[in-house]
Amino acid sequence: MPAERADVIVDFTAFAGDTLILYNDAPAPYPAFDPRYDYYTGDPDQSGVGGAPTTLAGFGPNTRTIMQVKVNSAVTTPATSYNLAALQTALPATFKLSQPVPVVPEPVYSAAYGQTFTGHYPTQGSTSMTFNPINPVAPFTSTPVTLTYGRKTIQELFELDYGRMNATLGTELQLTNFNTQTTIPFDYADPFTEDLYDSAPVSGQLVGSLGDGSQIWEVIHNGVDSHAIHFHLFNVEILDRVGWDGTLRAPLPLEQGWKDTVRMNHESP
Repeated sequence: MPAERADVIVDFTAFAGDTLILYNDAPAPYPAFDPRYDYYTGDPDQSGVGGAPTTLAGFGPNTRTIMQVKVNSAVTTPATSYNLAALQTALPATFKLSQPVPVVPEPVYSAAYGQTFTGHYPTQGSTSMTFNPINPVAPFTSTPVTLTYGRKTIQELFELDYGRMNATLGTELQLTNFNTQTTIPFDYADPFTEDLYDSAPVSGQLVGSLGDGSQIWEVIHNGVDSHAIHFHLFNVEILDRVGWDGTLRAPLPLEQGWKDTVRMNHESP
């Protein structure tokens, strides 16, 4: 999603001397895409329906060709120096040394902290979760804490100046479901609802039992497109995804660890 970032290691050994193109053909916005936003060489003329004319070769706009990679013709280091197994072994220790301790233990963190963690998958409609925070120091014991959920939402509305769809944030009342929405939308000028720097509870604020302002949010999205939420100054963990039918989905590999941008799917909270 826009603004999501990932650390990627690519082995180009098999492509010595080649020129590669990183290409994107995903329609946007997903999944209710608009073909007028899909620009590429030779695309259909969309000027009659409010889009752009056909993109000529060598000219823009082009949203599909993302990056060109030119691989050197000679390998400067032996190909055997790249060891995937050694890299996979080193990553957990690197994560532990370079990242804050996660708030909620998950199986993916077991290798990093030398412990066996189970998954925590909140269900829709629940109000709190009790868990043992990760203690990275032997004997690794910790006192259970209970965090009450903060109910948030991302919703799609239409801005008033040009009638275009936009996604804004808000809060959500309890007992929302597929047919009954309890969204309270907020605009950019509305007062904030969270003050994570304040360790003392204030009106309308949920302060975590960990004593550091940690919170668990249930974010409801009942729209037609997937959108990203950008947390900016804070990083978050994705605990799970919940379908309107109650189906629980563990985070994908690319969703594990700390995130500052999270994709909110269109069909589920």
